[in-house]
Amino acid sequence: MEVLAPVGSMESLKAAVLGRADAVYLGGKEFGARRLAGNFTDTQLGGAVHFAHDRGVKVYVTANILVKEDELGRALSFIEFLDSIEVDAAIVQDRGLLNLIRDRCSMPLHASTQMGIHSPGGARWAADNGVSRVILAREMSLEEISAIKSAVNIELEVFVHGALCYSVSGQCLFSSMVGGRSGNRGLCAQPCRMRYALGDEEGYLLSTADLFGVGSIPRLMEIGIDCVKIEGRMRSPIYTYLASHVYKNVVERATKGEADIITRREKELLEVAFNRGFTPGYLECDEVMQRDYPNSRGRPLGYSIMALGRLKIEDPYLEVRRWEASTSSSSRVMV
Repeated sequence: MEVLAPVGSMESLKAAVLGRADAVYLGGKEFGARRLAGNFTDTQLGGAVHFAHDRGVKVYVTANILVKEDELGRALSFIEFLDSIEVDAAIVQDRGLLNLIRDRCSMPLHASTQMGIHSPGGARWAADNGVSRVILAREMSLEEISAIKSAVNIELEVFVHGALCYSVSGQCLFSSMVGGRSGNRGLCAQPCRMRYALGDEEGYLLSTADLFGVGSIPRLMEIGIDCVKIEGRMRSPIYTYLASHVYKNVVERATKGEADIITRREKELLEVAFNRGFTPGYLECDEVMQRDYPNSRGRPLGYSIMALGRLKIEDPYLEVRRWEASTSSSSRVMV
């Protein structure tokens, strides 16, 4: 089972390789769903491919947005360039662009999760249209994924870690409507991470927790999934390294049939790298929300001095320092 890591910069590429990822996915300066990441110029893409291939790592490049008619020429030129530098696959959302690429290029094509493929019929359409791999929609259960694998002879890729969308993959128009920045054009403003009020309820009502799919790895392996994917092209190289390293370890342990496939320390490192709270996601449940905060909170390190005055502490030293306590709402320091 391939472990696929997110890369938004050359530093993240190096981190993914050091983390022992089997493959990476990254984007150019145009046509990618993460246009606000660092991304790569054409020259940098060529260098990235050579760097990765020299170390036995595959490279998939994104062209995973909806393309306007007056952009088709540039988009095709970009894809032909990717073919010329021996990219291992292009990740595509636009079905019209897919048909044009198929007639002009020889490299494998992967159907982006933005296509929203979530059924045997959708996977069969992809296979019939020259797609070698489907990156499945993130709103699917293990049982639904298994049904597709049983019905269609095509490679399947599944997200197992990182951010989840409140909406359905590739179908959200919220950012476009309220801010003029379309998620299907690579410019999502993440309005789902903002604070809202609904009646008496107030908070980050549309904010999802982060996917943590370690527990699903053995079952995905049993189903025959070809690749497990980590989200996060806009996150730090440290995140890329830790997520790649931990999931590679998890897959290796699951392959050996070990009962404990992740250590407590590895989970702690993933929490420190980035988390909005973890959920097994739709792979195993329907509860994916975490409405208390919209961004990464790390792990609790300890109580702040300001909180000690509100605690019943028997330690004499802490009693002496109690006078320093304030009424601050901060009670924990997060790292």
